[in-house]
Amino acid sequence: SPAPAQATPDFTSTLEGLPAKLKEFGSTLEDKARAAIEHIKQSDLPAKT
Repeated sequence: SPAPAQATPDFTSTLEGLPAKLKEFGSTLEDKARAAIEHIKQSDLPAKT
């Protein structure tokens, strides 16, 4: 059947592009999380001491 064969290239290229997108997304989340943690630490320190 020609339909699955035609769909394969797009599917393959999508799969190949996923790791890069996930890595980019993950590192963005990591950066945001670190920034949030740093911000919380800095704003907590004066209150605690």
